Amino acid sequence: MEHRVPHKMPHTMLLHGLGQNSDSWKQVIDCLPTEQKEELHTPDLFTLTEEISYEGLYRGWEQSCQKLPGRLHLCGLSLGAVLALDYTIRHPQRVESLVLIAGQYRSPKFLLSVQSLLFSLMPASNFAQLGISKEQMLRLNRLSRQLSTVRCPVLLLCGEQDKVNRKASEQMLRLLPNARKREIAGAAHEVNLQAPQQLAKELSAFWEGLPKSSDL
Repeated sequence: MEHRVPHKMPHTMLLHGLGQNSDSWKQVIDCLPTEQKEELHTPDLFTLTEEISYEGLYRGWEQSCQKLPGRLHLCGLSLGAVLALDYTIRHPQRVESLVLIAGQYRSPKFLLSVQSLLFSLMPASNFAQLGISKEQMLRLNRLSRQLSTVRCPVLLLCGEQDKVNRKASEQMLRLLPNARKREIAGAAHEVNLQAPQQLAKELSAFWEGLPKSSDL
């Protein structure tokens, strides 16, 4: 008689947005099935690096990803979505699936908003050390030309009241070859705080519907 080994979820990363931290996912996690919580990670992004820049944030988080074995489910909101997309493009072999919530992919203004938040977190004496380089700004613009290389399943989520990011999600839907799009009723930008139960339902259904690793 054949004994089937229960399917185990890959490591899953939930990446918060600007002005949030790992606790911003607590209500979402509480609504997920037990088996989808086993290998769940919710890093505090701004504690992973001392370098105050987008590239510094990315490298700090990238290093934490490299410590995990196997492939990853990535889910990010806003800033977290940009980081998750960037990582997927740089390390396609590591990513099993991708969820982008209120994501952007080609706006230098987004990096400037990251910069503005970081200003508020720093002592005045450090301002002179800070600056978004041309290279960092162009990195986000280059993402748009690389979206077609993302082959893993992608779920695009956006609050129905988040008009700015709804447009970006529609554009990404056309550019990503294996993407689907869903809207969260009654939510604006911070979907994880404004509609945690509905978000958990969407995430759970997406992950449950993915091909198992043994089927790939």
